[in-house]
Amino acid sequence: VLVEAEELGIPTLMLDQQVVEKVTDGIPDMFGLTQEQIDTYPKYARNFKCKDQLEKEEPCAADKYTLDYCPKRKRMAQWHPGWHVFAMQGNLIALWLAQSLLDAIKALEDDYGNQDGANAEQIYNKLKSDE
Repeated sequence: VLVEAEELGIPTLMLDQQVVEKVTDGIPDMFGLTQEQIDTYPKYARNFKCKDQLEKEEPCAADKYTLDYCPKRKRMAQWHPGWHVFAMQGNLIALWLAQSLLDAIKALEDDYGNQDGANAEQIYNKLKSDE
């Protein structure tokens, strides 16, 4: 399906499952910790993994949804991902995007920067004027 979308000119993006597994493996397990110990971790790592499962078991299951922003509502199924998973995915996409932009700037500097020692701003202005 994604190949068909790309052939129609629709860009697609998929997270590499191996990268996601490495990230989730690195998330500290909160099961058995005291609240004082849990509070020493950053917000996005707190109550994310318990008993080697994401957003399951206590105290993780209780912190799965952002009930202070979105009160309990119908269809809050336990198989739906919670805010921790969405935050992780969003951060991975943001890191990928930032790296892609840096790679693009580097490629532009490599391709155009040799011309009179141009920097990124000069290259941008040159490309903009060529449009």
